[in-house]
Amino acid sequence: MADRDSPDGAGLGKASKSCLAHQFAKRGALEGADVETLEDLEKEAVHVRAGERMREQGRDFTDLIVIRTGWASTFYEVGDGARQVIFVQVSGDIAGIHDMPYEYAMTSTVALTECVVCRLPRRRLMDLIERSPRIASILLMMQMQQQATLVERLVSLGCRSALKRTAHLLLELDTRRRDATFDLKEFIPLSQRQVADCLGLTDVHVNRCMRRLKDAGAIAVGRNRIEVIGREALERFARFDATFLEPSLANLGARDEADRVGA
Repeated sequence: MADRDSPDGAGLGKASKSCLAHQFAKRGALEGADVETLEDLEKEAVHVRAGERMREQGRDFTDLIVIRTGWASTFYEVGDGARQVIFVQVSGDIAGIHDMPYEYAMTSTVALTECVVCRLPRRRLMDLIERSPRIASILLMMQMQQQATLVERLVSLGCRSALKRTAHLLLELDTRRRDATFDLKEFIPLSQRQVADCLGLTDVHVNRCMRRLKDAGAIAVGRNRIEVIGREALERFARFDATFLEPSLANLGARDEADRVGA
């Protein structure tokens, strides 16, 4: 990583604000002390070039990666050079949270675009969880959402055709792009090879699926960019239900402080 920014975030534009505080606040009310703590975690930000690895599978696990701006992917590599993309991260996501209980990183994380990121030591996050039940609940919910996303991927592998599998993934990523902490561009910055690595398909098969979706007017495709332009029709075709991307603290029995005081 390079190009360390000053603690006040000068030169980062929108990234000078805490993306974690913004992301967490969308999922539940935060107290002022929690916001200040989250902002403090993001004082040290670095720019990362597209293609640069931020975490390495098999290395000692010490830090998580907070994605402040840009796109990244977390993947598992097998011995022959093949890889399976496990998660695609956008602004406000935390890479590596699923590896927290392990001594070594189970996966690698790479920047898909130029990113601004912050390293979050595992010990600091655990201290924060112990001090703030609200943040602990939100982190639990974020982890559950990742689990629900993996369930959808498993359903795709077992029950959806290659074409519907591709359409479902693109709708998932487009939904998350729209909901990202900081505004992202109007396209998904994945190559066809990266889509193939997400879906367990060959490049040739993905290329064929992309052509069919493009010819149907559902997507526009360029170099390392995919834009969903016929979303409603694509949702009907893939039977896409975004509920798995919309968890709620209320369903965990969590209440805002105001609710507890008034109870």
